[in-house]
Amino acid sequence: MRTGSKGAAVRAVQVQVGVHADGAFGKNTTAAVRAFQARTDLAVDGVVGPRTWNALINGTAPTPGPGFIKLATGSAALARQLLTKPNITYATRHSQMAAIKLSVAVSRVSP
Repeated sequence: MRTGSKGAAVRAVQVQVGVHADGAFGKNTTAAVRAFQARTDLAVDGVVGPRTWNALINGTAPTPGPGFIKLATGSAALARQLLTKPNITYATRHSQMAAIKLSVAVSRVSP
């Protein structure tokens, strides 16, 4: 995700980095992502790629922003946690693939 991305996945990032969660990846989100990347020794580019997303999911920020939510760490538990939230849609191709993988993981562990 990067500047211009929109949707629930952007809202999730915004909550994790402590900015207003409006679902639009703009200048405030970019600045907060860059600050998060700097705090966690990631490449500072303002783009939420696989490494940044992983750091956000695993809660590796030493000083998380307000509204930080620790996500589940197991893939099936994370899938259940994300898929049970209302109004989650995925706005980018990468996110759509993540949703498909999460659905498959949930269906494999559900009774």
